[in-house]
Amino acid sequence: MKRIFSIVIALITVSALFTLALPVSAKSVHKSTVSLIGINKNQSGSGYEWDNYHNVLTLDGLNVKTSDDYGLKIPDENDYTPTTSSINATTTVVLKGDNYIEAKKAAIFIEGKVVFKGSGTLTLVSETGIFCSSSDKTDSLSIIGGNYKITAKGIGIVSDFHRVSFSNCNVTVKTSSDIAIKAQTVTTGAKTVLTANGSISGKDKIQIESSSVTVNAKNAALISDKLVFTSVTVKAGDSASNLTDIDIKNSSYNGQKSVKIISNYDGQKKSVFFGDDVPRYVDIIVIILGVGIIACAIALPILRKKKKVKEAIAKRDAEQAQSKKKKN
Repeated sequence: MKRIFSIVIALITVSALFTLALPVSAKSVHKSTVSLIGINKNQSGSGYEWDNYHNVLTLDGLNVKTSDDYGLKIPDENDYTPTTSSINATTTVVLKGDNYIEAKKAAIFIEGKVVFKGSGTLTLVSETGIFCSSSDKTDSLSIIGGNYKITAKGIGIVSDFHRVSFSNCNVTVKTSSDIAIKAQTVTTGAKTVLTANGSISGKDKIQIESSSVTVNAKNAALISDKLVFTSVTVKAGDSASNLTDIDIKNSSYNGQKSVKIISNYDGQKKSVFFGDDVPRYVDIIVIILGVGIIACAIALPILRKKKKVKEAIAKRDAEQAQSKKKKN
């Protein structure tokens, strides 16, 4: 009996250890849409946690593989109960660890204002990577941190009325469509690395500032009524192997299929005293030297005076000692 009991205990232990050894993805794959629309309370599941009060969704090891139309649905702030349950008009998605979402129509469906940030990774596989459904032009999709890999049969990011912006992030879009990103306006900011094999389309404007963007498309790499380049160098051509410099001041981009844009922003603040050609730290050195000179100008006379007083006292003490010696 004891032997049988020991064998059972051993089997249970081995089973538990085997379960712990399985990767997270093997234990916790969502087979249906993870939807937060209409949720008016905190909610959590494998790989995600929803803070309803602050409108913060944390993704940490989320794994969605579904044949449903959408993998993850993120609500608009107006879907929340109109009370103190919502103190932030923007939904924030925080990326931690590695996250994967695969669905039929769109990996992520969003409404309203949504901000993605964090240091994790997010891999999206679907017809569309991120679909922004709002028709309100004041709404926006902001990606301000993290690493994103989007594989789409159609457009990687679709936002017909949204503003889409990128900063401090790494985004790669691989699409079977002619267009990789489509929005009302597209903006890339500092520390952005964006790579796409389809066109980037911004109906009103595309603004690329202090960021690195590589596009190799079937048609024009950049499609917009207004292109703005700041703190970058631009090369363009009919292929990635045939690029020439573009004069961004005279807007000489003419719809070439390939562009390679490199940030030339050095990340240093410029001198207030000496102009943009001198870094800000020179101002700090000058200020330190100036303070040192002023301190010396004040301190040296005081030190000289103290030295003279000290010498006078020493001389007086020596004379008094000599006088006493003579009397004795």
